[in-house]
Amino acid sequence: MKLFLPFITAFRVLILSSLCLCSFFSKAIEWPQQVKTNQGTLIVYQPQPEKLNGNTLTARAAMSFSVSGNDAVFGVFWFRAKLDTDRENDTVTVRNMTVTDVRWTESKDAGEQKFTAVVNEAIKASQFETSLSQLTASLESAEAAEQSLTQLKTDPPTIIFKEQLSVLLSFDGEPKFSKVENSQYERALNTAMTVIKDSKSKLCYLTDGQFWYQAKQAKGPYEFTQMPPTELVKMLPKDTESSGLSAPPAIVVATKPTELIATDGAAKWKSLTGGELMYVFNTETPWLREMQTNNMYVLLSGRWYRAKQQTGPWTFVRGDELPESFANIPPESDLAGLRVSVAGTEEADEAVLDAKVPQTAAISRKDTSLTVYYDGKPKFERIPGTQVSYAINTDAQVLQIKGKYYAVDNAVWFKANSAQGPWLVADSIPKDDIAKIPPSSPVYNVTYVEIYESTPEVVYVGYYPGYMWSYPYYGVPVYGTGWYYPPYWGGGYYYPRPPTWGFNIGYNNWTGWSFGLSWSNGFLNLGMNWHVGWPNKLPTLSLL
Repeated sequence: MKLFLPFITAFRVLILSSLCLCSFFSKAIEWPQQVKTNQGTLIVYQPQPEKLNGNTLTARAAMSFSVSGNDAVFGVFWFRAKLDTDRENDTVTVRNMTVTDVRWTESKDAGEQKFTAVVNEAIKASQFETSLSQLTASLESAEAAEQSLTQLKTDPPTIIFKEQLSVLLSFDGEPKFSKVENSQYERALNTAMTVIKDSKSKLCYLTDGQFWYQAKQAKGPYEFTQMPPTELVKMLPKDTESSGLSAPPAIVVATKPTELIATDGAAKWKSLTGGELMYVFNTETPWLREMQTNNMYVLLSGRWYRAKQQTGPWTFVRGDELPESFANIPPESDLAGLRVSVAGTEEADEAVLDAKVPQTAAISRKDTSLTVYYDGKPKFERIPGTQVSYAINTDAQVLQIKGKYYAVDNAVWFKANSAQGPWLVADSIPKDDIAKIPPSSPVYNVTYVEIYESTPEVVYVGYYPGYMWSYPYYGVPVYGTGWYYPPYWGGGYYYPRPPTWGFNIGYNNWTGWSFGLSWSNGFLNLGMNWHVGWPNKLPTLSLL
C-alpha cells in the first residue's frame, strides 16, 4: 500500500508548499487543509495531540504531497505550540508553532532537516483556532492509546533449549484434526505446519516437503522416516520450498506458548569487542551474557528476558532498563542488528519514529468490496470496558458498536447496517469507542487503522505498524501483544488468532520483522500452503 514519488520532485513541492503555511494555519479550523502550489498540492490532516504540559502542546499531523500527474506521498510532521484557551466560547488558539521533526516514506535525513527549517521559518508567526472540547477529546484518545501500550503482556513463554538443530512444532492447544475429503487422512488444523494422521493406522506424519517424520500420536515423539505413504506424498503441494538442510532436524512439540532456542551442538560463546558482552554464535536466536553480572539475556519477539541459568526463572527486562553495555554494542559488529532493541540507540529511536508514519492508499468506493463468512449465525462477544463487541465465529474482524457494524479488511474500514452486510467502504468510524479496545482483545490491531479523507469516488486510508502487531514499547519495537487469544472452534471450522510466540520472530533493520521455526522455514512454508487461515495471521511484511 506504499505510494512512491521521486524524492527530489517531492521535496521541491514541500519547499514551495511550506511557504504558504503561514496564511494556511492562521485560518485553519476545518480539516484537512489543502494548499495549492504551481507544482502540486500539500494536504495537512487534523493534528493528533500527543501531550499537553501546562500550555505547551506536543502534536503530530499527517500530511500528503503530490506533483501533478503523480500519486500522493504521505508523511508526518511533529510540532510544539503554545495554547490560549477560551472555555466560555469553547475555543483554543494554537500559536508559536515549532516543527520538531518530519518524515515520509523513503525520506532522507538531509531532506527532513531542510524541510523542518523551511517550515519553521514560514509558520513562526502563525496561529489557528480550534474547538477546545475537540482538543480535549483528542488528548483523551491519545492518552488512552498510549496507556494501552502499557497493557502489553511481557510474561515469558516456555523457553526450551536444544543442543542440536531443531524445529518447533507448535499446536494451538491440544491437536485438532479434520478429515481430508476422499481420503483416509485427517489434517491437523491448529498448527502452521503440515501434520497428517492416518485414520486407519493412527500414525501421524509431519513434513516440510523434503524430510518426513512419523509418530504414534500427534504430540510425538517424531522420528525421521524415508518411507512415507506414497499417496500422501502425492496429495501435498508441489511448489513448496525445502528446508535447505542436509540432515533432518529434531522435532520439539509444544501445545502452549513456547520458544525454542536451538544450537548446532553445544553453545559456543564469543566475546564482543570491549569484553562487556559475550554471545552464542551457533544459534539463530539472540543469546547474550553480560559479563559484569554474569546474567544471560535472550531476545524473543522484541522482548528481552534475563536469567542466571538456562533453566530460569526468566524475567522480562524493558528495552530502556538494559545494562549500559548493550548500548555500547558496536554498529559494525555481528550483533549490530540488536541495537534496534536497545532504547536510546539511534536505530531504536528511528524505528519508534517510523512507527508513527502511516502506510496509505486511496480506496475506490465502487471497486472495493467485502464479504464476511460466519460459521452459522453471527456471534458477538463484548470487549470488557468498552461499548464494542466483536464477531467470534469468523476469520474477519467485525465490530458491533451501538447498533452499527464495522469491519477491517486489508487495512480498509467497511460499514454495514447488518452483520451480514452489504458492506460499503467507510468514510467515518466511531473513533472514540474503537480507541478504547485494549491489547487483551484479538481485534486490538484495528485501532491502528485510520480514515483521513474522502470524496464521492475514493476514501484515503492508512495503517500504522500496530495493525500488523508491531508496537513501540518503552523505546523499542516489539512484536505481538503478548496476550494469548483462544481460537474459535465450531462446525468443523477453525479460526486461529494472532500469536506472539512460537515463530522465532525477530527484527531486522532492513526488512523489518521476520519469522521462522528456529532452524528451518521449510516446514512453515509447506504448512502455510496446506492449511487455510494461517498465512494471513503471520508477520510476512516489514512492519517498521
